[in-house]
Amino acid sequence: MLYANNNGGNLRQMLRDGSAFYAPRTSSITQSRGSGTPTNTRATVAYVTNNDGYLVRVKSGEVREEGARRVENLATSNTDSVTVGEAIGVTNNRTGILPVVTANYADNPSGVHTASRLVLDIGAGTTNSDVARLYGNGGADVANSGTGWQFPIWLKSNTVDSYIVGVGPNNPIAAGNLMTVTPEWQRFTGIATNGAGYPQIALQGGNGTAKYADISMYGFQFSDTTGQLLPLLPREYVSVGVLSSPFHGAYVDGVKYFNTDISGNPIPSATLKGEVIEAAATNLLFPASDFSDASWSKYQATISSNSAVAPDGTTTADTLVADANTGQHAVRMSVTVANTTSHVLFFYAKAGTTEWIRVQAASMTLDAYFRLAGAGTVGTISGTGAAAIEALPNGWYICALVGATHATVGYNQIELAEGDGDVNSGASSGLTAYIWGADLKAGAYVTSHIPTTTAAVTRNKDVLDDQVSGNLTAAAGSVAFQWTPSHDPSGTIALGGSYVDASNYTVLLHDATNLFIRKRIAGVNYDAPIANTFVSGTA
Repeated sequence: MLYANNNGGNLRQMLRDGSAFYAPRTSSITQSRGSGTPTNTRATVAYVTNNDGYLVRVKSGEVREEGARRVENLATSNTDSVTVGEAIGVTNNRTGILPVVTANYADNPSGVHTASRLVLDIGAGTTNSDVARLYGNGGADVANSGTGWQFPIWLKSNTVDSYIVGVGPNNPIAAGNLMTVTPEWQRFTGIATNGAGYPQIALQGGNGTAKYADISMYGFQFSDTTGQLLPLLPREYVSVGVLSSPFHGAYVDGVKYFNTDISGNPIPSATLKGEVIEAAATNLLFPASDFSDASWSKYQATISSNSAVAPDGTTTADTLVADANTGQHAVRMSVTVANTTSHVLFFYAKAGTTEWIRVQAASMTLDAYFRLAGAGTVGTISGTGAAAIEALPNGWYICALVGATHATVGYNQIELAEGDGDVNSGASSGLTAYIWGADLKAGAYVTSHIPTTTAAVTRNKDVLDDQVSGNLTAAAGSVAFQWTPSHDPSGTIALGGSYVDASNYTVLLHDATNLFIRKRIAGVNYDAPIANTFVSGTA
């Protein structure tokens, strides 16, 4: 949350007296009051946690609103007024006649003349081979390894007749995807539980559809509901190819964040934390989640791949299984790191037949035991550094080590344990735990997961810019930030400010002990500090 008052009043009065600039930034980059269009820069994909507690992989350049409900329309063409082109196609077979699409044919449900007409006709066809079909996304399958797809769209009959048509993400004629289109606008949702698919509207002989349909359509939407509760309920319409930047507030087209859950209830403030701003980071472990890969050495253990639902809602988590031998049961990877430099190693883990694991970072000479139950417990720590655990929904935990490296090469390991300090108690055949998402990064605190496959991957830093002109005066005024740190005090961080060049800027800083305003003029710093030690997770 950011707001500015150019009237010189105290901070408590800012919102009451009508501050010149106010940006809550819990579900949109746009400001409630102020001038100009903000910008967001991060030229790489990243993860954010949604309101249901699942990790969601977001687009390059997309704003990340922690704890908000995210809806994405995967359609690849204008979704208000559908036209046949590169992304929208029509096809027919046997008695089916090639469908006809007319853009801007009728008023949409809001009264705007952008709805398209679709005429489907299969003649007298009575077999499954008699087809007339419209398809989206170029007819290219989009893979899904999680909850499934939904294809919501508004339809209405252009005549006095009603028509039964198939609406679905991959098989529009499947049970539950046959829709009766009447002369009144209705929003229908075709669903598919998993697999690959693309949106389709079709007539097909022998499956109960009409032989002919003359309908209007609007709001073409194709959504992946992986990592979302109540995946069968239709999501709000989010247009594609209609608005300009910042689009629906996410700074990329086709994505919108909501501060209410799918039932319309406000998301609690403890969950709705606001925009995520992170420094650049590189995950040195690859592949990060495929522990069956040869890059991960197995020590008296085996891996059962894609055997559990991961923190992102996909079935991509692996099971670490102990063999019948006495001793350690682990999976590990060795990589080269910068020596005498602070690093963070963490794994996502979930209890199987054991609630205890141990994480080791040989290059840090550091290891710790973790109990995967309740709020999570850090057990015995060996070496110099710190260990932390964070409980996530659905029984998952982040288990992390933070310390300085003492060697340039060392293994990074997660192993099964039978209790705190107990990894060598005897034969442990069948001992299991679920694992996913390993990260090793230079730094002093845990940041969001960076997925990797065949090489180390860098997530670029997030940069949020607001226009100074019209929002902040050069003379007197006040600026306030409300922010929630995701780590304990460490080093100097910049919360925000106005920038001219390297010798002239104003910035709000925190140096782990003090909060201060720095005014830099002609290369000289003028600081106004106040003692303030923040607490991780507290606004």
